[in-house]
Amino acid sequence: MNEEEIIEHRESLAKQIVDIAFKIHKTLGPGLLESVYETCFCYELTKRETPFVTQRNKRLGFIINFAVPLLKNGIKRMIL
Repeated sequence: MNEEEIIEHRESLAKQIVDIAFKIHKTLGPGLLESVYETCFCYELTKRETPFVTQRNKRLGFIINFAVPLLKNGIKRMIL
């Protein structure tokens, strides 16, 4: 992959992550245990056949706080 393809792939994954987060937040709302959101997130990634690792002992490029009334206020993208 060249640099442009890598950037496009990364942006595509970022879009999927945000789309999934909004879907889960809209369906379940704020205030549940993090493990509930993680389980749902893993399920959605599996349905989309998107490879992933769970957050245990892993560094993630996104931090999503589902405990906020507006999910857009809880999404942070990090450079790792």
